[in-house]
Amino acid sequence: MESKRKRILHVLRNEFKILSSDKKTLVFFLLGPIIVITVFGVATASIGGTGLGNLTLLKVAVVDEDQSTLSQSLVSRFGQSSRIDVKYRTDRVAAMNAFQDGRVDVVFVIEKGFDRKLRSFYLHPVESEKAVLTIFVDTSWVMPPSAANAVASEVLLEFFVSDAVPKILNLPTGQQIPRERIEELIVKFTPINTRVETPYGENPLFSVLFPTLVPLMLMSFSIQLCGLSIVGERIRGTLSRILKTPVRKSEIVVGKTLAYLVIAFGQSFGVFVLTQFFGLVVKSGVIPLLLALFLTSYTGCALGMFYSTFSTSEKAVIQLSNLTALFMNVIGGAILPLSSMPEIVQTVGKILPTSHSVAVLRSIAVKGLGPESWLPELLYLLLFGTAVLVLAIVTFRFAKAD
Repeated sequence: MESKRKRILHVLRNEFKILSSDKKTLVFFLLGPIIVITVFGVATASIGGTGLGNLTLLKVAVVDEDQSTLSQSLVSRFGQSSRIDVKYRTDRVAAMNAFQDGRVDVVFVIEKGFDRKLRSFYLHPVESEKAVLTIFVDTSWVMPPSAANAVASEVLLEFFVSDAVPKILNLPTGQQIPRERIEELIVKFTPINTRVETPYGENPLFSVLFPTLVPLMLMSFSIQLCGLSIVGERIRGTLSRILKTPVRKSEIVVGKTLAYLVIAFGQSFGVFVLTQFFGLVVKSGVIPLLLALFLTSYTGCALGMFYSTFSTSEKAVIQLSNLTALFMNVIGGAILPLSSMPEIVQTVGKILPTSHSVAVLRSIAVKGLGPESWLPELLYLLLFGTAVLVLAIVTFRFAKAD
């Protein structure tokens, strides 16, 4: 028994010696989860509600095309709601641009003639035309149209109780009709026609989740695959022999990267083919989608190659890869919408390739937008990957062979 205990202690001490000799891996192992949880906490700090709070705290733009007493009162009610965050009070063109760019989930448009039609309806409910509130809902994200309808119903009820009915009936200040009575009138007459518009159509859950899950997957696999490239040569002792040949360090990085990019293209094509079995309808064309998938893998390969140039063990590369993938996906818009995070987190998130990959895949596969929306995102992914690859070449020039 004593000898068995000694053997275990010997193995234990030996393992600690190995770990302490690779301090980078030990630091990543200890601090990695702490860093990710800290970033996740900061990113979600401003999201309201409980559970999936971002589904109830909607980011909206409000358009008042009537510019009347009642329409302005309704705009104020939207601003006072605890379930929405009014990002913009603007015109229809600016609001729809924000909607298309993903800066808002919903656009509420108070149509022209709102005040006149609402007052007329109360006087002649059978003959009069109803006032219209148009609701544009972004179905490319997980927030369903019913959430926007529910919020609109809450706001409209408060609007009728506190603004519309007292002003239309000229009630003295402080006097109100009981809320129950107003609710009965609304149910009976429905004085406002709420019209829901879904510019991106009704999309199945797989199509909605596709732009968020695929960047996470491709980035993780690519970083780790390429990250083990040069460091593997170093561990096997073959790197020093390769460096004694006429092959330059920059040529090693480029050659290895090209090899993995061939794999990345096959991976991208395989992902595309598989999505067709699950009903993904590519609205902006197959070629842009394949480019988006390939460039997402390209940025991951570049990051992996960069890590491989200075890492001395496979453990260090794996820890770096995991930490990077988690970090980028937490604040890169893959797990939570970037627009719901604090401003400083959004600024960092917009630098990361994940946010651009999510945006371009959503534009191409779900929204069906034109090249003016997704070409800049593809260009950013290309430039980011190339810049990191150049950095890998520079780093490798100063790295030791063993």
